[in-house]
Amino acid sequence: MRLPWDALVAELNNNENPPSLKKVVREIKVTAMTLLKYFPELCQEIKLKRSHYLQERKIENAENLRQRVRRAALALHEQGIKPSSGSLGKVLGKPGLMRDKTAIATFYEVLRELGYKN
Repeated sequence: MRLPWDALVAELNNNENPPSLKKVVREIKVTAMTLLKYFPELCQEIKLKRSHYLQERKIENAENLRQRVRRAALALHEQGIKPSSGSLGKVLGKPGLMRDKTAIATFYEVLRELGYKN
């Protein structure tokens, strides 16, 4: 089986956003089973790179959310308003964002730091 190696290697070496196995299969126009049968190591490498990338993004997004919630809560406190999940949701522009576990944990952490009782 002949694969477009140059394009595939370039895509896999893309550190910013490694492709999923599904995307690779679609681009090289073979089935996942065929790729897995003839190139199991390559498939494993593709999956691992994508998995690591997604894990890093998850960590970055969680940290970004923590910082946004912290800044918003402190801004409300400085205005003399006791931060609440509702007011934070409005300040952040997404009320549903305060349902996130990371956002709630950060919210309670900031409340404790500011001396509010939960």
